[in-house]
Amino acid sequence: MISSLLGCWKFIGSQVMDLKGGILTDPASNASGLIIYNINHIAVQISIPQNCSVEGGLKVKFNYISYCGTYVFEESSQIVTHNVMFSNIPDMVGHSVQRKVERIGIDNISLTNVKPEQYGMSEQVYRKLFWKKID
Repeated sequence: MISSLLGCWKFIGSQVMDLKGGILTDPASNASGLIIYNINHIAVQISIPQNCSVEGGLKVKFNYISYCGTYVFEESSQIVTHNVMFSNIPDMVGHSVQRKVERIGIDNISLTNVKPEQYGMSEQVYRKLFWKKID
C-alpha cells in the first residue's frame, strides 16, 4: 500500500500542550522546514530562529534539526514511525521518532509526538507540528 503521506510538506506552525491539554508558548512556532516522504524514506529539515527561548528564559537546545531514514506508517492507528539513520544530532541516530498523524482538510496534516517530551527544566509536553503539502 502506498502511504498517504507521500510528497513534500512545508512546516507552517506548531503548538505545545501540557499533559492536561493547556497551550504553552512554543519557541519553534515560527521555524521553517520541510519534510519529504517517498515510498520508503523520509527527510526532515527544520530551522529555528536564533533568539528563541522557552518560558523561564531557557534557550532552545538546537536551532537546526536535520535527519533522514526510513519510516513506517500504520494507517489503522495513524501513527508514523521515523527510523533515524543520519542526523546532525548524533543522539538521534539509531532511534525512532513516533508521531500521531491527523489530517486537516485536503492538504494539511499535524504530527504530534506519541510520548511526552521535556519542555524547559522539567515539564512534560506534547508538541504538534503543522504541515502543508506543497507538491
